[in-house]
Amino acid sequence: MLLGISIFALTHCGGPVAQVSISGVVFKGPVKNAKIEIYTILDSGEIGDLVYTGRSDEKGKFSIVFEEKYFPTLLKVTSGEFIDEASGQTIQLTKEHYLSCYLGKADLNKINEIHITPLSTLATQLTEALIQKGESPLLAYENAKSQIGIFFGLDNWFSTLPSNLTDQISDAPDSPNTKYGLI
Repeated sequence: MLLGISIFALTHCGGPVAQVSISGVVFKGPVKNAKIEIYTILDSGEIGDLVYTGRSDEKGKFSIVFEEKYFPTLLKVTSGEFIDEASGQTIQLTKEHYLSCYLGKADLNKINEIHITPLSTLATQLTEALIQKGESPLLAYENAKSQIGIFFGLDNWFSTLPSNLTDQISDAPDSPNTKYGLI
């Protein structure tokens, strides 16, 4: 059985070190060769240290292993390319035009894969706005995920893979995957 997110322990000099394995897809259409940076999130909600850098494959798929102690984390995609659905042009992600996703420790038991998408980026920005208004980072994060789901009518958007609209769609027209791909 393959799980997208799992925790396992490795023996380290001071005893076991809990490791987290995260897999998923970077998607604005599949984002190939996406650079994925993982940052810690401080108790204040501020972005902390860069703890990992990895890449997606040609289809936007990624798998990352890092220490559990770094949760909660911010996954930020600062490069890679995708095909724009409307124009057919190749678009480059940059440090100014990026995708992102918060990932909390509680998510590890709830989801199989994490997808970094425009909706996860909106949820990240909403989380940051709620923190600035005084909400705790954890509450802001959960509220942002809920509000995005309600607004776009997608119950489980956080772990739903959007349909690739630049390819032949195999999902039903009213499936959550197709609805997500149309956003």
